[in-house]
Amino acid sequence: MAKLISKTYGEALFELAVEEEKTDAMLEEIEKIKQDGVREDELFRAKEKIKTNILLGLESTGSRASMMARNELIFGRIPDYQEIVDAYECLTREDIQNVACDIFKSEVLSFSAVGR
Repeated sequence: MAKLISKTYGEALFELAVEEEKTDAMLEEIEKIKQDGVREDELFRAKEKIKTNILLGLESTGSRASMMARNELIFGRIPDYQEIVDAYECLTREDIQNVACDIFKSEVLSFSAVGR
């Protein structure tokens, strides 16, 4: 029994150390975005992925209905596909950096994790 408890405790400590490492890496990336912004190629890939996801969402009736309902509730209207794409295309590296600085303030930053 002592061996089992020891092994479990050891695994828990190892997992905690790994989680702390992952958390530190995430915080470093957030700090990089706040200081330097995102790279142009990252922003381009993100925009392309979003456009693809929106377009694929239009193929599913359920997804399309959900998107229309969400837009009606939030904006009071249903924008067309091109209007949504244009809004994403207008985003700049500076926009992302400004939002990151507004949202990720170290004095009020909190973190939660769910899992094993």
